[in-house]
Amino acid sequence: MFNRPSRPLNDARGRPFTEFVNRGAFAESLRSGDVWALWNHDAGEVLARHPDTMTLAEDDIGLRFSFELPDTSRGNDVRSLMQAGTLLGQMSFGFRVRQDKWDTRGDERVRNLLDVELVEISVVPEGAYPATNSQLRHGGRLALAKRRLALLRSVR
Repeated sequence: MFNRPSRPLNDARGRPFTEFVNRGAFAESLRSGDVWALWNHDAGEVLARHPDTMTLAEDDIGLRFSFELPDTSRGNDVRSLMQAGTLLGQMSFGFRVRQDKWDTRGDERVRNLLDVELVEISVVPEGAYPATNSQLRHGGRLALAKRRLALLRSVR
């Protein structure tokens, strides 16, 4: 979510700050690079990849994405946990900073991300940005049912 505060974070020296993502911070990454969708920032738990199996775009609100959860153990776990309400749909992202700007607001240190190299987005139990969200679409369940039906038909 653009221009919405993160939860309180700490820098490498343990000093607290709040982070904001500025509109346009992801633009270059979306034009030029691979971006992974992961479970909880774990590179061994791949859910999708941009541009092959995931769409990514900046809109007026923030970074918008869409992908079908894979028919894998982790994909099915994420789907089940979201359907049950155990996962609340929070998202996070991994990035390298290309350009940022530090400010102070009263006693608070503030970091504005102006341009980042987006490496991955992750479905997480709790993200650094509480305003983020994701949700299941009914089409995802329909696509999964169609894949399973096709598999059953191929076995016969």
